[in-house]
Order: sequence, then structure tokens, then C-alpha cells
Amino acid sequence: MDDLTYQRAETTDSKEILGLLKRIAEWLRSKGIDQWRDFLDEKGEAKLAKRFREGEVYKVFKDGTLSGMFVIQWDDTFWHPEKNDGMACWVHTLGVDPASRGHGIGVKILSHIEGIAKGAGKKCVRLDCNADNPKLCGFYESQGFKVAGAKRWVEKDWNVRLYEKEV
Repeated sequence: MDDLTYQRAETTDSKEILGLLKRIAEWLRSKGIDQWRDFLDEKGEAKLAKRFREGEVYKVFKDGTLSGMFVIQWDDTFWHPEKNDGMACWVHTLGVDPASRGHGIGVKILSHIEGIAKGAGKKCVRLDCNADNPKLCGFYESQGFKVAGAKRWVEKDWNVRLYEKEV
């Protein structure tokens, strides 16, 4: 049973969400993972504003505490034209507060997103991540996501792996 509460965020929630994203980015950096660094400086605010413009930002609460967040998009320009076929719900910026880790929140969020995708008549959920982060790739694979593509993100100097899961 999912003991989390999901709430669609408004731009007025940006400060609270940026605080969460900064905590996650600091935790990632402490683990030697070079991701989400934009949230550690002034770029974070612009990046979050872009997420609000391009998708639906959600906050996730456990016992009344902001414990995670994610973004859903119904289109993804990074993967045009290879994978933008209208069949998918795209997930971005899925993160769990380091203080809330170990409670299966990431798994529950993915399950909730699958329900959103089904409800919208989509055939699959797609997401991408840094291919050089084996732990994150392994997490998505353990949740039934299959590799559906790969690409080089020149601006970030990352190898990006696209994952897909039928719903």
C-alpha cells in the first residue's frame, strides 16, 4: 500500500522544491555522483522554472513531510524524433530527500507515475538518466524498465540512457 501523498505543485512552491533539489544534489555530490549540480547554484531556479513550463511538477509527502518530487511531461524534445511518438508519459527530476531514503519511496513514486500514465491512455513510461551511474541504472532496471535508447548529451558531457516500461 502506498502511504505517500502526491500533490501537483504550483510555481509558488518553487522555493520549497528548490530546497529539496539542493539537498538531493548535495547528497549526490557527497557520494561522488556528478548529477543535478545545477541545483547547487543560480542555474537551479531557471531549471525548475523550465520544468514548470514543460511539464507537471509534483511534490511527494510522507507523514506530512516533503520527501520527494518528480516531473511528468507528455513530450520530450531531447528524444525527438526517435522516441516522441505520443505513446509515453515522460519522467524527469525524480528525486527523494536523502533524509527519507530507505523507505521505498522511489519505488512507490514510479508505481504512482505508472498509474498516471495508464489513466492518460499511454502505453509506457519513459525516463532517462546518466548511463555512467550504474546504481541508478540498476534501480530502474530492477523496477522493470528496459533500455530503449542511448544518446550523448554534449552540453553536460554525459552518456544518457533511455529507459521504457510498458504499463
